[in-house]
Amino acid sequence: MEQEDEHRIDHRTLPQNPRRTFGHQLALEAIQRNFLQPVSPLLGKEFPLMFRISRGRFQVLLEDVMNTPELVFYHKSPGPFGRPIASVQAILLLPLKTLAYGVPPHTFIDFFQMSKEMARDCCRAFDRAIQTLDMKEYLRVPTVEDLKGINKLHQHRHGVLQMTGSLDCSHTYWKNCPKAWQGSYIGKEKKAAIVMEAVCDYHLWIWHVSYGYAGSLIDLNILNASTFLQAMTGGDLDKLEEEAGIVPYTISAEEFRKMFIIVDGIYPEYSRFVKGINQPVGSQQKHYTEWQEGARKDVEILFGVMQSMWQFIARRDSRAAYMLAQHLEEDYNGGSHVDQPNDLEEVQDTHIPKKNLVNVPNDIHTSQSLMDDTIAFLYHYANVWLH
Repeated sequence: MEQEDEHRIDHRTLPQNPRRTFGHQLALEAIQRNFLQPVSPLLGKEFPLMFRISRGRFQVLLEDVMNTPELVFYHKSPGPFGRPIASVQAILLLPLKTLAYGVPPHTFIDFFQMSKEMARDCCRAFDRAIQTLDMKEYLRVPTVEDLKGINKLHQHRHGVLQMTGSLDCSHTYWKNCPKAWQGSYIGKEKKAAIVMEAVCDYHLWIWHVSYGYAGSLIDLNILNASTFLQAMTGGDLDKLEEEAGIVPYTISAEEFRKMFIIVDGIYPEYSRFVKGINQPVGSQQKHYTEWQEGARKDVEILFGVMQSMWQFIARRDSRAAYMLAQHLEEDYNGGSHVDQPNDLEEVQDTHIPKKNLVNVPNDIHTSQSLMDDTIAFLYHYANVWLH
């Protein structure tokens, strides 16, 4: 026992651990060498693979952050002990990488040389920075010019005019859902999930997104609680469509006053919604069902991109991921989120006097008439959209 007491360490007499120091300059040199130099080993496809945005887009983001004094987090002076702090490049790249791989912020602190507290603060500041810089351009109400571009885009891609986009919800599993919350977040799949509602066009440009709903809710419950329903009933969309000259329009010799949205069968008979047919009968309904299901794939592709490329489920709410997805879409489509080809052929139809339609969103007659006329139109002009 006496020998054991001799070898026992009295921690009270040990010197305190020195303050941790991080190699911020070494991290910056590694970032410059690997990613940001004119000739670097990870110059090509590796940069978008790791950070989900192009290097040119990152340079624009870096310049915007440096030129925005409101983003105080990125303009800090050296620390209280005179030591240098992490570089702006490291502060921006760490959140991008955590979003891309869906991991906690401290996962990459060894490469970026910062504490786990600093890494967490970087991710929070990044969300605020992206919203400050990009909120006016992304996740906004479409303008008159946007509506004209969307109209041409879907005429070119789906063969019809006056289509706004497709609407749907996506359930993504929440692995670390607290036990006390699981009763609300467990749905029909018997797993805790978070629901995302979105409206997008063919180019995956997001015109509406709402995220964070409990997995026990169905799509109809989420629609009733979302801001998208308020936008439809408030009349703002109607005014924009009239200013753009898109409405009124005719389909199969019948006139309508609202652009339509592709939805699945669970949604109600709203005058803007075009639903599918569960059991199509005859060649006309079969043609229509094929077209409707194909057009509705746009929003399903968006959900696949968000889950696979951005791992947005790792954080319960991140507007930064949605806006960065729009950056990716712009890079892919050459800087424009709508097609505006000059040689588009106008879809033929016959104009008739204006029909008196009930101007409320829940108009079963209008919804059914729109679907019936679209069925006949697509069957007659099948060569327009079968490409």
